[in-house]
Amino acid sequence: MLYVGVPYLFIENDLFSAKSYASSELAPSLGDLMLNGIALMIIAFYLVNNFTRTRTYSWFINQPPVIWKFLSVALVVASNLVYFACVGQLNALHEKSQYTLDLALSIEFSALKIASLLFFIILSIIYFLVQHILASIFIRINQRVLPGLGLFVIGTLLNYTLCYLTSDQLDPIYLLNNGYFLLLFLSQFPRLLHTFSYKTSLYFFLGSFICALTAASVVYRQQIREDSLTKRDLGKSLLAENDEYGELLLHKAQGFINGDPDIQRAFLTDTLLVRRERIQSRIKSLHLDKYFDKYDTEVSSFDVGGTPLDASEGAASLGRYVQEFKQKKYKTKYNNLFFINEADSKFIKEYVNFVNMYGKDSTIIGYVVLDLKLRKEVPTSVYPALLVNDKLVQSPKIQNFSYAVYERNQRSLVPRLTHNTGSYN
Repeated sequence: MLYVGVPYLFIENDLFSAKSYASSELAPSLGDLMLNGIALMIIAFYLVNNFTRTRTYSWFINQPPVIWKFLSVALVVASNLVYFACVGQLNALHEKSQYTLDLALSIEFSALKIASLLFFIILSIIYFLVQHILASIFIRINQRVLPGLGLFVIGTLLNYTLCYLTSDQLDPIYLLNNGYFLLLFLSQFPRLLHTFSYKTSLYFFLGSFICALTAASVVYRQQIREDSLTKRDLGKSLLAENDEYGELLLHKAQGFINGDPDIQRAFLTDTLLVRRERIQSRIKSLHLDKYFDKYDTEVSSFDVGGTPLDASEGAASLGRYVQEFKQKKYKTKYNNLFFINEADSKFIKEYVNFVNMYGKDSTIIGYVVLDLKLRKEVPTSVYPALLVNDKLVQSPKIQNFSYAVYERNQRSLVPRLTHNTGSYN
């Protein structure tokens, strides 16, 4: 089904679309992930009801006690590996999804949110059933408590040693599974699965509690991680670096504009009323790459004397542009292209490109100034937030943060505050 793209080949919706969730080739969408989970859950149900009748189980039971010791350690390690896989899948559900799972950002229960909740339930059932099988075998071959505890400790230490050697970090969340497996061994709960008693209810409640606690821990850690990444993105936007690719495109556009015969003709023959509009329209539609759609672009044109072709009052002159932007601190590696990054501005970054227009005899016939501003994202909708379909929002709104920008002071060890927003103290 995954190879031929079924069922997305016949059912095109967000549930089976990689645009909403894509983890791996085995789980190219959230719907495929759920189908995989359902298949594993069915297998787990079958094994719970029939594993004691298998030849493998009978072979293990008939082995000498020495083999049982190695098998007990392997069962503890396998229990932890299953838990690692479940935690990793929950993390992937948060990190790889292109929709928000946080009710603080969107209270809408879309099909994707409901599917994610159903997958968590499926994953919890799989975890409970697999742990039941492993704990049942461990209890069967360890009738005495103290030797069983010793083998449990050895398996746990071996597991964490392997974890440290492979990932160089130990996550305290994994202690939940160790405590759960130990409680199953001491309480003998797996023996009561097929009975209807008070202890059976406690068994189900304990499994549900461990799964809920694991999910809460994963969500809490993901929120911290997402908050850190969002703040990092905010810092990068406030201290934006040069857009090298954008600068290259502007440099190429400068050459095309300079050699455009229609723009040259507009400077020489068009009337004042249509000259500016024709120049602006041709530059935006023909010479500026779609890469700059994210910028607010203003095209200003001037005659040889620097007088703006814009007939409106208050139009900026060429001299004002030169005085304000043609400064050494704004220079880039390209001539007549300047980069402005001021933290207290209303935009993230700004590029100003001066283009000299030459006639056929190589004399200057006018000037064009491109002013491109990458503005900060602000909500533009007139509808309340609760009425906006925001299912694909992944990170918190940056405008909710309070922040301050400091500049290093060469004369003092104390940095100088240059700008702050919100209630930052």
